[in-house]
Amino acid sequence: MYDWYEPAGIDECPLCGVAFEDGWQGEDGPNQCLVFRQGEAAPVAQEIDPEWPLAEELRAPEIASARLPDGESTIRGPCKAHHWFDALITVANGVWIDTRVVGPHDSAASEIDRWITAGKILGRQPRAVVRCPECSEASLEVQDVLFPDGSGLERWMRCPRCRAANALLVRW
Repeated sequence: MYDWYEPAGIDECPLCGVAFEDGWQGEDGPNQCLVFRQGEAAPVAQEIDPEWPLAEELRAPEIASARLPDGESTIRGPCKAHHWFDALITVANGVWIDTRVVGPHDSAASEIDRWITAGKILGRQPRAVVRCPECSEASLEVQDVLFPDGSGLERWMRCPRCRAANALLVRW
């Protein structure tokens, strides 16, 4: 089982610019098909099969008291062009307070493809947190270096944990 999530502030796919669909899911909450909305402590609904045997009035107190665990958790959801992404949510005092796109939900991609995707995400959404394509644990540190002739720049991405680094050419 899982829960449903309604994030705020992440409206478009960092790869293609298409809007995200509803239907973000995560497995770090109560896992009762509850719908959590960013900025609210209590779930706003429960998306269950209408044939569920337990009566609504018996479920209501349990639903109202359910909370997300404090700290960081990962949720995943698609854009309307079917790119699936992971997002990192932050919960403090039982309230979901922040959401940042982490990267594509595709660990099977090659390391080179993951670096290229990381660069695209960081180029379109500076607020995004992108996990290292090699160790998948730390967020990348980014430094842009302008070419001496001003013809473009390189975006260096470095992992503070495993020290992996890569550069992508970014032209103006």
